[in-house]
Amino acid sequence: MLGAILALSLCACGGDTTDPTANMTPEEIKATADANDLEIARSVWSAKQYVTRFEEEIQAMGTGGNSLSDVYEYAGDAEDFLLELSSRVDAVEMSGDIAETYRDNASGYIATVGVISMDIQDFIDTSDQGKLSSIKQNLSILPEAENMVNESRTAYLKDAGFTDEEIASRPQVDDNSEQ
Repeated sequence: MLGAILALSLCACGGDTTDPTANMTPEEIKATADANDLEIARSVWSAKQYVTRFEEEIQAMGTGGNSLSDVYEYAGDAEDFLLELSSRVDAVEMSGDIAETYRDNASGYIATVGVISMDIQDFIDTSDQGKLSSIKQNLSILPEAENMVNESRTAYLKDAGFTDEEIASRPQVDDNSEQ
């Protein structure tokens, strides 16, 4: 009985269970998905570039190209920027399981890169081998996390009406070119 009353009150109060795309044309749905996808994909691409740059910064230390303090400073800058990226992705308004899975996978990827940047700073501060293990572990899961982003992105775009050809022609997260 209580469940029925609760369900009825949600319906009567206009509970937020409606799909915002319900009143959109297929073209509007596709345009919205296009804008959402570009914001999310660019954010993931930017996070991926930080990983590449971490590797370059660490390699440059071995050749005398920079110092430990340079790596530390870069990790701090990355952490700040990754928080901004995460906020941008989280602010993208999406509804439905497929869309939310895409956004969540992207947020997870960015968060993992953020943890790497924090762990780099913590390792430099403390020489804690546990932080080094965490860095290695998180680096090892990034390829699968990226794969999850790409798969959920494809599902999201297909659900919004994009063809396989249109999806293939879009900038990819694993592109080496800037988006």
